[in-house]
Formats: sequence, C-alpha cells, structure tokens
Amino acid sequence: MLAPILLLALASPQNVQHLFAVDETNSLVDWEVNTSIGGVNESPDKFKLNGTINLKLDATQAPFTLGQFDGALLVTIPEALYGEIPNPIPFLPPLATFDLVGLQATVTSSVFSINPATGAFTAVVTLHTTAGSNTLGGLFGSGTEPAFGTVSLPTSITGTITQTGGNLDLLVNLDVLVTDDLSGITVSTHIFGPINADAAVAAANASTLTVPVPLTVGAFATFSVNNLNPGATAWLAGTFDGTGSTPIPQLGITLNLANPAQIGAPTVASGAGNAFWTLVIPAVVAGRSVWFQALQNGLISQVAGTYSF
Repeated sequence: MLAPILLLALASPQNVQHLFAVDETNSLVDWEVNTSIGGVNESPDKFKLNGTINLKLDATQAPFTLGQFDGALLVTIPEALYGEIPNPIPFLPPLATFDLVGLQATVTSSVFSINPATGAFTAVVTLHTTAGSNTLGGLFGSGTEPAFGTVSLPTSITGTITQTGGNLDLLVNLDVLVTDDLSGITVSTHIFGPINADAAVAAANASTLTVPVPLTVGAFATFSVNNLNPGATAWLAGTFDGTGSTPIPQLGITLNLANPAQIGAPTVASGAGNAFWTLVIPAVVAGRSVWFQALQNGLISQVAGTYSF
C-alpha cells in the first residue's frame, strides 16, 4: 500500500503560494538557434531574465518536500534579440534575419518532489511565450508577426530551493527547446542557463492571480486569485499596454500595469480569501497580448500575462 499512498501525496496540490523575484544580475542564459536552412548568429550571445516566478510549496519555510511551478512573467534583458543566417558570399546581405522584441514567457509544471535535506529537485516544465513581436527578413519572409504562442516540449530540468535566514533562494537550471515554423523554415531555439530568484519567508501566501494561457475569443475564461482579504471587495484590472506604474490612491495601492482598465464587475473574496471572474473573451483581444492584476484595498496580486489569437 505504500506506493499508492506516495503517489497520492505527490499528486496533491500545494497550498503555500510563494512569489519569487528573478535576480536579473545572476540570471544570464544562453540561446542557440538552428534552422532547416542553416545556423543562426545570435546577438547578444546571452541575455538576462527579469520578472517573477509563481511557486507553490508544501510549507511556509524549509524544509520542503513538494513543489509546483504555476506561472511566471519572465522578461528578456535586453528587450531586443537579433538573429541572422549569414550569406555564404561575405559581401551579400544575410540570407534571413529576425528581430525579437519584448519577448515574455510563463513556466508551468506538474507537482514535483524536493529533497528536504538539500532542497534539490527535478521538475518537468513547459515554457510558453505570452508576449513579443518578431520582424522577419530575407528567406524568413518580411513583416512583423506576434512572437507569442510558442510552446516548448515538456522538459525535465533541475534546481534547488534553499533558505537563508528569512529568505528563500531558488535556482532553476533552465534547459528547454522551442521549435517554430517561419515561412516554411523550421527554427529550433535551445535556451539554457541559470535562473536565480528569491522570496521572503514573511511574504508567503502571496496573493497570486491565475489566468488562462491562451485566451479563446468568444469563449468563457476564468480568472482566479487566492490569498486575498476575506470578505472584502476585489477588482480585476487589465491592459494591452504591458507593465507600468499606475497609482490608485483611493485604495492605497499602485498597480504594476500601464493604462489599466477594470475588467468585469467587482466581486467579494470568499472566507478563504479566494475570488474569481468568469468572462467571455471579446473580439478586441484577438491577436494581442494582455496583462492582468487583481486588487483590493491595500493589496495587489502579481501581474499575469497571456494572449489570444
């Protein structure tokens, strides 16, 4: 009976939400791009990551035994990434070029086990791009198209989650392969390197917003947020303009969105501090990235990004 009990425990949801801030200085990842018509020269060779990672754990502080990645807002630094397939005749223009601007991604996983003594884990993750544009040239075609909607294969990666005093330190050894098709040319991008992030133990049970990725125009979508103030009014804000800073003095908060608008009607958080909005996705969202944030008097969630075709 021991094996079924262990499997049941591993599949159970984690109930302590931690929000990790990515350490840009120590999150330098490499990328290698290859295509069905030749290798690509990338610029820069490596890029940094910034943003947040949502991680559910089975406790407020170490030791931990179970975890689950349930979203992220990962942003590339610099914002623009360039690649070209060089022409074999040196003085001629490149065979193909691409300019990626404003690329963002989220990360999810199934529940994984954590070594309580060392904090080491192995997780099967999926990387999903949620924002950005790609300007193509040469054999890739011409014009600008969305860079969101590309999904990696579920991939096994390693990492550690440790505690120093009142701070949690997360190391993710990112190693994923993303494939795409540009004008009939297969493009494979290998992204690998460390992501370092940290979270304060005192900030456990952070208010965390979950949004569908992607959204489907004309269909219902449910936006849910946990760890709100029970019994208090909650609002959902959204924008097409990305992250920014918008003070809401009436509630004593500052939203991390640019030009936000209220989405749906206000609701009241349950006694457990949960709230949700079930909305029909309008046609105006089609082909766009959109960012959301939940808010209450004196309280905000993290920013969650998604998109719709």
